[in-house]
Amino acid sequence: MTNLSVRMKKETIDELDRIAKLLGIDRATIVRKIINTGIRKQKIEVALDLYQKGDTLERAANKADASLWDLPRGWCPLLKNKFLYIASFEKI
Repeated sequence: MTNLSVRMKKETIDELDRIAKLLGIDRATIVRKIINTGIRKQKIEVALDLYQKGDTLERAANKADASLWDLPRGWCPLLKNKFLYIASFEKI
């Protein structure tokens, strides 16, 4: 791994430490988890943005290095530039 230094507000560091303590992990581990989660979410946002700008969904996902499987559940591109959310019901 390579090191990365960033400047953060004390409140942010305190919050990272609080979350890490709750999970029983160290600060570096929680920072890595948060960054990795953010990267995955950003790839999805980029793919959806490219799709809305005219790329096919597959091409947009490929350009953003995101998987089609990463798209939010229930999201269907039935109409160009429109989102349709399908409600799914679980058996009780």
